[in-house]
Amino acid sequence: MMSDGNDATIIFPHIPKTGGTTVFYHFRTQYDDDAVQVVGPFNAARRFVDGKQQFEELEDFSKIKVIQGHGVDEKSLFHIPDERAKLFILLRHPVSLTRSRFNQLSIARTRRKGSAPKAEDILETSNLMCHRIVSLFPSFVKNPNKPLNEQAIDVLECFDLVLRTETMNEQLGPILDWLGVSQEVEQRRVADDKAYLDLSDDEILSANQEDLALYEACNKPSTFKRGYNNPLGFNKERRAETMRHLRQSVTTDEIDHNMHARIAMGLCKEHWAPAAMEWLDTMPGHVKNPMALKRFVAEEWESKKTELNRDQIKLVKQKTKRLRAKINNIENSDSSL
Repeated sequence: MMSDGNDATIIFPHIPKTGGTTVFYHFRTQYDDDAVQVVGPFNAARRFVDGKQQFEELEDFSKIKVIQGHGVDEKSLFHIPDERAKLFILLRHPVSLTRSRFNQLSIARTRRKGSAPKAEDILETSNLMCHRIVSLFPSFVKNPNKPLNEQAIDVLECFDLVLRTETMNEQLGPILDWLGVSQEVEQRRVADDKAYLDLSDDEILSANQEDLALYEACNKPSTFKRGYNNPLGFNKERRAETMRHLRQSVTTDEIDHNMHARIAMGLCKEHWAPAAMEWLDTMPGHVKNPMALKRFVAEEWESKKTELNRDQIKLVKQKTKRLRAKINNIENSDSSL
């Protein structure tokens, strides 16, 4: 199957619980592993532990078809020529999004702390979509003094593909066909048991007025046509001008800073931090600027380690032991050469 979208690279900032995992796994089945790159704390930590280059350190971006993850931001665009980059996002109605996020939080909190969250806990991160969009793409905001939903609209006007979770199956088909991949998408991560959120729909909407305004602005008919489907309209010129300015103003140090912060966050969340600092002391050669990375990890771990429960402390010790064994194997292998 041939398509004029064969040269496109989908750049997909994944807002949690909007259906992005379903899209991600579908792309995984359609492209080679190296063609689908994940950008986020967990993947950054995994790359470190596996001794692989970070996304920003890759030498060849020409074969990448998808860049996706919770850490995808405006700097992710640097690596892909403008004519190939297709910014893609999924939005979800605030009520179903909040209930799904509460279910996820309940599973994680119960596993980590042994107790379920309260309704007010999920309201601490209200208007998630707007906050996430604006924080990841601040340079695309025309006026930061406007209401948050209008700032998010500014950003999304520079996106090629703006879809809604509720109509994702219908909207994805033409896009996948244009990309030259299968349109048969298997849904992922449907929870059997739902945690009960003791809030009415009206209470959820009252706390998420900015997200509701954004969703309603995008909740209108739009048609896919040659690489574009944006109910807000796609402002190609403003996107190009913003990217020209970004490429001129952002330094290599800033990119490295963001990379180190992401790795540190992932290592701490996955309980690898003490082992990682030991590795950076023993075998610093597999990362760029190991001492800078170690500082990031140490600072992040200092703020996280006091929150660990007994099981998590045990897990930290196990992972440290595993990484020490890996270091010993590498050192023994090198000494035998």
